Amino acid sequence: MSIMASPPNLLLVGFLKIFNPAVHQHALLINFSVTAFNILTYSFIFFSMVGLFIYFLTAIKLLVMRNFGFAW
Repeated sequence: MSIMASPPNLLLVGFLKIFNPAVHQHALLINFSVTAFNILTYSFIFFSMVGLFIYFLTAIKLLVMRNFGFAW
């Protein structure tokens, strides 16, 4: 379950660190567009929320299937 939830979160952290327009790196084209940075940031936040929703939904389903016993 954590495999489904972790990639968007890792992408979000890496994206916010590398493509920050405030850093002023001249090697990357996306650094000059604050609008593109904001759009991609909100999309990664949305994908990480969807991943966490799937994670918790799967955990709840496993607990219900096993009569609220331990899923592992």
